[in-house]
Amino acid sequence: MEESLTYFEVETKSMNAFLVIRDASSRLVYLSLGNNGQGLKNAKEDFQKLSRKTKMNYVLREGSPENANPKVMAILESVRTFLDDCTPLTEDYEYLFGTPFQQKVWTELRDVPAGQVVNYSTLAKKIGLPKATRAVGHAVGQNKLALIVPCHRCVPVSGGIGHFRWGSPLKKKLLTHEKRHKLIK
Repeated sequence: MEESLTYFEVETKSMNAFLVIRDASSRLVYLSLGNNGQGLKNAKEDFQKLSRKTKMNYVLREGSPENANPKVMAILESVRTFLDDCTPLTEDYEYLFGTPFQQKVWTELRDVPAGQVVNYSTLAKKIGLPKATRAVGHAVGQNKLALIVPCHRCVPVSGGIGHFRWGSPLKKKLLTHEKRHKLIK
């Protein structure tokens, strides 16, 4: 079986995002960050791994904002405005990746307000598995919907910044960006 996905790049002065939309639903299924041009390469690798698990062949094709439907345009604009001034992000997403456990962690992580952080231990307690701190940390690291699932808001109990798929400097930048815009509003 085959499923079509369309990708877009959103560029702002502060950072870039790489988005993948599921054509069948016009919903966001993948969002990565960075300015290094690795978005498509990483997405292809991630969707190839998913294909092996699901036996679905995901076909990625480049999209053009000029040809996108209104629903997709709203998603692109939502990401752009978040990157610029931390306005609330789209709710128009769906999980294509992750186990039920990972998705449970991600759903709980979505409740952490912008400009605040939670540690892995507290997150484990919130999902009712207080001894699953490492598993929670792994689940956070497997998130494929950056910003939508704000994995950058999860930090170690030690108080450090912790790891981030796109690098600790970008994690710090996002947290600072959110705090600054929270104070302005």
